[in-house]
Amino acid sequence: ELGKLEMFQNLRTFLLKGVIYLVPQPKPPHDTAVSLAEAWLRGVFAGGHYLRIQMGFDVGTENDPGPDIAVVTGGPRDYATRTPATAALIVE
Repeated sequence: ELGKLEMFQNLRTFLLKGVIYLVPQPKPPHDTAVSLAEAWLRGVFAGGHYLRIQMGFDVGTENDPGPDIAVVTGGPRDYATRTPATAALIVE
C-alpha cells in the first residue's frame, strides 16, 4: 500500500480508474463556493439526510473520489464504519 510507504505524505491525491492524480490545494473562491452550496443544501435536504463535506465516497474498487459535497441518507453515525456508496446528490 502506497500510503504505508509514505510516498504521498502531505499531498492531496485521488484515485480514478487506477490512476493517481495530484490535487492542488483549494483556493478561496472554491472554498467560498463549497460553503455557500453547503448552506443552501442544508435547507433543501432537511431531515433524514447528512451532508458529507470533502469526505470519501465509494464508487468501486478502481476509484477513490472525495467529492466536495455528498448528500447521503442517514446521519454521521451511519457511516462510522463504512463509506457511503450511494447519494441523493454529489457536488464537485
